[in-house]
Amino acid sequence: MKAGKWILILMSIWGLALLNRLIPYVRFTNELNNSVFGIFVAILPIVCFLFTFFLKKTSTRILNITFFSIFSIISSVYIFFALLFIPDSRVDLTFQKIHEVGKGIVVYRTDGGATTSYGIVIRQEKNILPGIIAVKYLFDKYRQYDVNCTIKADTLIIKDSDSKEILSKIEL
Repeated sequence: MKAGKWILILMSIWGLALLNRLIPYVRFTNELNNSVFGIFVAILPIVCFLFTFFLKKTSTRILNITFFSIFSIISSVYIFFALLFIPDSRVDLTFQKIHEVGKGIVVYRTDGGATTSYGIVIRQEKNILPGIIAVKYLFDKYRQYDVNCTIKADTLIIKDSDSKEILSKIEL
């Protein structure tokens, strides 16, 4: 296969993976696997940069070298910090699972540290393959410590755990 086709394939994979990092729809169940996959994806612009040396037209080669050198530098910085802060096997307290409601609905508590408040994220997770889940975000609320969730007739009812006020109703 020619270098140009490889570059298109690799950058398509990179684009889809970048979109998945921004709006997660497929995740690994283990955060370490998510990080390793992110590092693998960050290597793709560097590989594309190397493939540009095998392009035949000089003008295309120069344009691609310029383009991919910028992405390669950004990817190298990402890889450096990803390797520096790679998660270990401890529990991630910044995104902590607190409830499993049913039908794959999971409630998480977010904690950004000392200068932020707690938040709640509710998402529906479905196993695709062992260790890989499809994710659908249903609800999130900043400055919320806990919620009570119930499912009635394919409707998720989310209530404040203190005041019992209904925060949201979501059709499943």
